[in-house]
Amino acid sequence: LAAIETSQKMDIPIFIGDEYTKETKARLVQTAFSPKTYTPVNLLDFFFRQRPPSSSVDFAQTFWSDPLKLAPLATTISPPFLLLLLTLQNYNIADTTADASLLSSIVFSFLASCKVFNTLIADRDEILASNAIKASNVIKSLQKKETIRKRWTFSVDDNDNAESGTKHTSSTTSNKRSTGTPLPLFTLKTPLERDNVRNLNLFETRWLKMIDDLQVELPLSSVSPSSGFGCVTCTNKFYSAINLNGAEGRYADVIFKRKGRMASLTGLTEGQRPSGARKVSVSIEGRDSFTVNEGDLSVVEEGYLVASNIQSDDVTTSSDKKSYTSTEEDIKIVVVAGMLHANGIIDRLS
Repeated sequence: LAAIETSQKMDIPIFIGDEYTKETKARLVQTAFSPKTYTPVNLLDFFFRQRPPSSSVDFAQTFWSDPLKLAPLATTISPPFLLLLLTLQNYNIADTTADASLLSSIVFSFLASCKVFNTLIADRDEILASNAIKASNVIKSLQKKETIRKRWTFSVDDNDNAESGTKHTSSTTSNKRSTGTPLPLFTLKTPLERDNVRNLNLFETRWLKMIDDLQVELPLSSVSPSSGFGCVTCTNKFYSAINLNGAEGRYADVIFKRKGRMASLTGLTEGQRPSGARKVSVSIEGRDSFTVNEGDLSVVEEGYLVASNIQSDDVTTSSDKKSYTSTEEDIKIVVVAGMLHANGIIDRLS
């Protein structure tokens, strides 16, 4: 939370570098019968590998200066050793079968520790390092003016329509799109190609409002493939909850590619989520591509991006296209991670 707050104040892009907890748990279960996930190499390397002091974290010195930092390590590898201690309590030196039982317990505990360490630490070191490299590439794309970064805040406190399942009524006098009217922009993880069909399930208040505004122009009973919105591909997006004038709000930090594609609205179905809240299922089809200029971007009160002066790339002449001056500056990535990940991330980025 401190890193997020500092990044917001200093205008630093934030990237989610780790995987979700449920993904880690799923991998732990799915690889339970994979012998290579029990290798002791990573655990032994963690404790015994000699690293240059200038490019590594000295764990012994760190633990000595702050013993509380031992807690994550103890949580990670102690359960198997506790099982071993319980076994030793029942150990009888006169029992000829005890030696085999003790040896089995030691081997089992060691392999279990290796498995937990590989899943919770080593595998995630790889994920964190990989995402740090991706973050660097995204920043390079910003320097080259291939992408645009936009930050804004919006309110999510007005959920009456979404929760009651009713449509939002636009406060504008007319939503009939004409030349020069701002084009709503929807963010996608992967590019929408021409003539490709996508199905979107929309339930956030801002997207429901966007669709409702389109329906003022485009009644549900007469969906027209000639109307829709723009789609842009996000290379990074980060949202966090904030207090916005005493109400619940969101902080958005989004980076997306300049080149987008028109999406024709070809189908729309009203529905409800299991909670009873409203949702809308929308079918879209990719049309002409367009290029967004940063100066033409704005954010509507509902919380989504719109772009003005949008023209199809197919009809834009070379004289109409803007040129952008790129910059080449050193990129600094700050990786905020647990201390046990520090040397593993440094090793992979070196």
